[in-house]
Amino acid sequence: MRQAFLAQTPVRLMGLMIRVLLWCTRDPVTWLSRKSLAELSRRRYGVRMGFEDEVAPDRATLIVTHCAFHQFFVEHGAPQLTRLFCEWDGYWMDAFDASSRPIRTERPTTISTGAERCHFHFIRDPAKAGKGPRDVVRGWVATAPDTKTSEPEAQ
Repeated sequence: MRQAFLAQTPVRLMGLMIRVLLWCTRDPVTWLSRKSLAELSRRRYGVRMGFEDEVAPDRATLIVTHCAFHQFFVEHGAPQLTRLFCEWDGYWMDAFDASSRPIRTERPTTISTGAERCHFHFIRDPAKAGKGPRDVVRGWVATAPDTKTSEPEAQ
């Protein structure tokens, strides 16, 4: 029982920090748009990671242009293990999505799933219309209206 509690402590602490952040901000997307998510991430993860910001009226996006975790696992012949680190992101994304604040997250691409970059979208969504996991690591596939899907090959 104690081990299970200790294993969940970092997740609970992170969730609490996000709830406090959301409680203190009237409009979380505007607040995040005013911050440089890239700069905050560089301070946290260091220079071996690459980050960019992208801001639109209804969203703030953090783009990971280079992932040191993925690079490490590629160099050691196990790139598939990168997804374990990507799973951790799901915990803080869930904390945003579960809040009653007008914000939701999406992660349509990750380096670990074959994309060139990871995109973390923080979207203004007062109605919480985007409920449910919207994360490529968890199996969600983002599609755009103008994207053509390929036909399955004949067997």
